[in-house]
Amino acid sequence: MGKYQQIYEKTGKKPSALANRPEVRPFLIEYWNGFINLDKSREWSMGGPFGIRYAEIVSYSTIQRFSDEDRSDFAHYVGKLDTVYLNWYAENGRT
Repeated sequence: MGKYQQIYEKTGKKPSALANRPEVRPFLIEYWNGFINLDKSREWSMGGPFGIRYAEIVSYSTIQRFSDEDRSDFAHYVGKLDTVYLNWYAENGRT
């Protein structure tokens, strides 16, 4: 159980982070989990993160034994998630 859920159960007040969290539809969870795993392989520079390399995406989908069609979908969705992350970082990540 996450810390926000614990706060909610303890106080009865739902923290805004819990109330406003995005909902990941069940069929997209595999893409989200893959993105989270691949994020760990991301290279960084002094200026911030680089995009997740396509070779890493293909390797991950091969290890997971995705079909060719699923591999293509996976690369598409992980690429989209990565773009959102990189844009967010460009606007918010630097201190």
